[in-house]
Amino acid sequence: MDSPVESLLVGRAALLTSLCRQVDAAAAGRGGLVLLAGEPGIGKTALAAEVLSYARSRGVTAAWGNCEDGGTAPGLWPWQQILRAVTGRPEPLGGGDGARARVGGEDARTALFEGIAERLLEGGEPLVAVLDDLQWADTASVLLLARLGRRAGHEPLLLLGTYRDVELAPDHPLLSLTDADVVVLGGLAPADVAVLLDRFGEQAGPETAAAVQRRTGGNPFFVQQLARLRAAGGDSGAVPVAVGQTVARRLARLPDGTARLLGTAAVLGRGFGIVPLATVAAVPSTEVPVLLEPALEARSVARDGPDGYRFVHDLFREELMAELDPGTDGGRPARRPSCRGARRGARRTGAGAGRRPGAGPGTGPGARPAGGGHRTGRRRSPCPRHRAVRPARRGVGAGHGRAPGGARRRDGDGRGRR
Repeated sequence: MDSPVESLLVGRAALLTSLCRQVDAAAAGRGGLVLLAGEPGIGKTALAAEVLSYARSRGVTAAWGNCEDGGTAPGLWPWQQILRAVTGRPEPLGGGDGARARVGGEDARTALFEGIAERLLEGGEPLVAVLDDLQWADTASVLLLARLGRRAGHEPLLLLGTYRDVELAPDHPLLSLTDADVVVLGGLAPADVAVLLDRFGEQAGPETAAAVQRRTGGNPFFVQQLARLRAAGGDSGAVPVAVGQTVARRLARLPDGTARLLGTAAVLGRGFGIVPLATVAAVPSTEVPVLLEPALEARSVARDGPDGYRFVHDLFREELMAELDPGTDGGRPARRPSCRGARRGARRTGAGAGRRPGAGPGTGPGARPAGGGHRTGRRRSPCPRHRAVRPARRGVGAGHGRAPGGARRRDGDGRGRR
């Protein structure tokens, strides 16, 4: 199926087509709430930017709001940005109004939210609004998103949010959303990886593309960074600095016991069994699945048969191997300096890896990256009432991720179902 918008994205044509059709539906008065989820660098922001480009090409008002890391942004910060884009004037909601939304009574909050909704929908003009990096959103912003999301199906309003499901805290307000259509982006297929490599001047055959896909899990950011390194004549076996930092920060979010066990597993290879790992790590075999559960949920590893696991990206294993002390006994890591440093940073900020929204190319509505996206950054199993979401593309790491309650399933071809 051809995409209705000319796009440089790789491997997302069917999904982009589906989202553009939802823009058309919103323009006809039948909007909705869609959430794009996935690991850092998988292409959520880039895909949302393409949808905004399509909306603008159709004459639909389109607005973008970033959620910022660190908890220093004013209340309702992404909505302030969206309101300013829609009304053309500053909309300071972070002082009195924002505070009222956070601590005020239900009546005050309802009045505030209804006032914002009226300003956004004034005149009945269609609107597409993107809220990027919702894992960093304040509670008031998510509550407003939920309220507008319940209305959107009968309004000319399409709400498109992005979030890192591997970083969503178990008590995050986003998990209480209902009536959201959630799409989890998976890694690119080997054929799509080959297209990306070709854009950087490498005529990659099937074997090379498959090897890069295995190493990166098809993560577009990782693929692009490796492609740039290879194009510059660098060591093809080396890990680009930006990729290593991203992987290290993701590993740093894991509990210490899990991280140490993964360091031992890295010595065994990409795939490893429970019993061999327990033997080398000198832990009871019954404890291995328990210790690895956080890594499974964070998509650092995946199950490989009933008694085994494998690293989702070879890059995870490479980073762990790089942290091994040559003097360790039995392959068990005595220290993990880089991951430790990243762990301290994550604890200080209370957030994961990644640059601040808008801090570089590909982070805003005008971004047009070469692949499926290139932005960087512990989660537990979803609440029993949260429905599983099928990845937009079945790739490495599929099958885990936090999805808001009542989420609809979405296949890669854009068809939704309960």
